[in-house]
Formats: sequence, C-alpha cells, structure tokens
Amino acid sequence: MTSDQQPKWQYQIGPGPDLTREIGQIIVNYSECERSIFDIFRNIMSLSDHDAYLLVRHANVNAEKMLAVIKTEIARVKPAVLVEPIKEALDAFKSAIEHRNIVAHWQWAVTEGDTGLAFNAIKSKPNERQAGKPFELSELKATAWKLAKAATLLANAAIMMFTRKPASLSQGAWAPNGYSNRTVLDEWMIEVALARIQEQLQNVEDQILQDAQPSS
Repeated sequence: MTSDQQPKWQYQIGPGPDLTREIGQIIVNYSECERSIFDIFRNIMSLSDHDAYLLVRHANVNAEKMLAVIKTEIARVKPAVLVEPIKEALDAFKSAIEHRNIVAHWQWAVTEGDTGLAFNAIKSKPNERQAGKPFELSELKATAWKLAKAATLLANAAIMMFTRKPASLSQGAWAPNGYSNRTVLDEWMIEVALARIQEQLQNVEDQILQDAQPSS
C-alpha cells in the first residue's frame, strides 16, 4: 500500500455475508407471511379495519393465534380452490416458526465459511456452559425458501379471496349484506392464476435445487 492510499475499514458482527443474507431473508419472509395471515384472518372473520386493529393492538392476537383461527374456519374461504394452497402455506409457516425464532432472537458468533454458530446466552442459566448451535448455509437457505413460498401463496390468496362483509343495520332493520355477485368466471380466472403462480414457484424451487448441486 502506497503512502497516499487510505486503509479500507470494515466491521463484522456475526457470520459472513452469505449467512447474514439468509438470516435477514428468513426474518423478512416471515414478516411477509404475518402480513398476509392478518389479511386472511380479517377477511374470514368479517372484521373491519378498525376492529382488526383493536384485536391486534389491545388483545395481543398475533400471527400464530390468527393461524389457528384460520385453520378452524378454513371452510369460510371462498372460492374453495384457495383452501388447499392456504393450508399448505400455513403448514410451512408453522413448521418454520421455531427455526425463525432462533435465527431472529439468538446471538450469532463471528464465523467464516458456510457454517454459523448461534447461542441462546441471554436465557441460559448462570454458569451454564454454552456449546452453541451450528447452522449450515444450506439449512438457512431452505428455511428462507420455505417461508418465501408460503408468503407468496398467502399473499396471492389474500388478494384473490372473495370479500366477506359484516352484517350491518340497514333501512331501520337488520338486513344481510354479505351476498356476493361473484360468478363462475371469477372462480375460473382465480384457478388459472393460482396454477400459474404454483408453476412459477416450482420453477424457482427447481432452480434452487439445481444451484445447490456440486459442480462436476
């Protein structure tokens, strides 16, 4: 280095950039699932924006509780073609919760290469030896993709669902206003769009598997 060149200062907290990227992707993808779970929950329960806000803000109804309600009342989802994709996405989301919580809330050691090391030091007992839990880059990528796929299915289902309107006072008497004028054509278009989304997800998954293969 010549005298007129300035040193390039950097820092590292936790594992290297490849692992850090997947850790961040897991957290972002999980949050995207939460947003769509809220939208589906609000629709299924025929909640206004205000009432949904009150439940989340003051009754501590989180995504896991909403997930349980959605599964219990899944028959309310219309059109019915969305039921199975929603179930698939919710199962994937639920299976990733424990891993996501470790990724998001444990403490990561400074490491190099494709193996990270996380510790639950804050919640450990005094004087307890911390061995840490290793995580491979491939493992983090798998969880990130699982959540990304779930987020995509949930987001599109939330958009495609037929709106359920709550009953309200009308013309001085209780009157139902939850009828839908959706047609068979609407359902067919949703089914076609859903098939296309699933095809694209499969293409991405195939590419991920191909990229993971060792080079010959």
